Amino acid sequence: MKDAPWIFLRVCHWWRLVASSSPALWSTVKLVKSTDSLLPPHHALHIVRLQLQLSGNLPLKLLLYCNIPGDVVDDAIITELVSRSSRWYQMDIRVYAPVLRQFSSRLGNLSTLKTLTLKGFREWEFRSNTIFDAPNLTSLCLDSSCRLQPSMSPTSNLRQFTGGFYDGAEFRNFISAVPRLEVLGVQTIGSGGRHTQSSNIATRIPVTLHHLHQLSYLSYAETCTSYLTLPALRILNAMQSTGSTRAITALYSRSHFSLDELYLCRFYITFAAAAYPLEMRGILDLTHLHLEVNNFTVHDWIIALTVTTSSCLLPNLSQLTVMAHVLEDSVLVDLDEARHFLDMVHSRLPDRAEVNPSLKTCLKKIDLLIWEPFDARRTYFDAFRAFREGGLDANLHFAEETSHTIDDSFSLWNIGPRLCLGSERLPFR
Repeated sequence: MKDAPWIFLRVCHWWRLVASSSPALWSTVKLVKSTDSLLPPHHALHIVRLQLQLSGNLPLKLLLYCNIPGDVVDDAIITELVSRSSRWYQMDIRVYAPVLRQFSSRLGNLSTLKTLTLKGFREWEFRSNTIFDAPNLTSLCLDSSCRLQPSMSPTSNLRQFTGGFYDGAEFRNFISAVPRLEVLGVQTIGSGGRHTQSSNIATRIPVTLHHLHQLSYLSYAETCTSYLTLPALRILNAMQSTGSTRAITALYSRSHFSLDELYLCRFYITFAAAAYPLEMRGILDLTHLHLEVNNFTVHDWIIALTVTTSSCLLPNLSQLTVMAHVLEDSVLVDLDEARHFLDMVHSRLPDRAEVNPSLKTCLKKIDLLIWEPFDARRTYFDAFRAFREGGLDANLHFAEETSHTIDDSFSLWNIGPRLCLGSERLPFR
């Protein structure tokens, strides 16, 4: 509800009584300072104090946002927030360096802190001597504006991490220190993801992470797979270059994992380049495939995924997402190609299950994102309506329309990186 929970204090006496005696309503503190903010500092301080008072002794979640370069938050507000630092269990911070230095230099006991997210507006480093004095931290997320310092020693309790590294040696040292890691997102390793001189042969000896079930990496970090052995891997979000799909094969040969979900977030990966990894034993149980295609790759993928009497790739696939990375003149706009795509979907539905006995699971969900399909629009509309009437969760998204519902900070065609940075859902769902 907009303006909740403050609006409850203005309804009537009884609403005010209920709201003021419900600490859970006040356990999320959101502090925003931007060029659009018109709230005077003394008023903001009063609100912060009142909310902290009404929250009782409950654990707190802090959302701190300041997009004004060189500016800082009112010192009295920082003092008020820091005085409750022992109660913070989650902190989401997006600020410029001055605010972070102002805030972190005064933090004390962070024994309750479980989740920390740091985002900036430009490339900057931060001092970690105080803000990471959190022995029970289990989740740490840094965007590309924040880099790990070589001196940072991660907690062995860490379960989830997203961030970048100066080189392969630092990456290996990091993963060696977090044996309980379950979710890992790697944005960069070195310059453009390439091994630096410090990434010698010794540092590339793979580290086994027995609990890690989700790995995500961007194109500048695709070398991360050579440092890892992941027997429990179930979800792989790969922004892999065409010539390096063999890295996935090498990772499997060491790990012998069994994937449930695979996100191939590079539209120019041909089926020929991905064929061998997709035929590995560890991929046979795959239930969810995310593909990004262009005019040169889409046709072969359609053929490969079509179930025939002699071919059945990914027999357990139940969810498929296809994104056509072409503005306006997509091959999928062509009526014949549209029909080929729809035939592929149909070949994986229950009424075609007898075509190939190798098909173990029928398709339950399909998402297609394309630009305006023009002449093929009616064909797609009719087919997807028929799919839904038949029980399939079928969703058709037109990029021109979808772009209005997506956060401006992300380009529509940047969904691949967004997935690889750990988003659990596509932004247009």
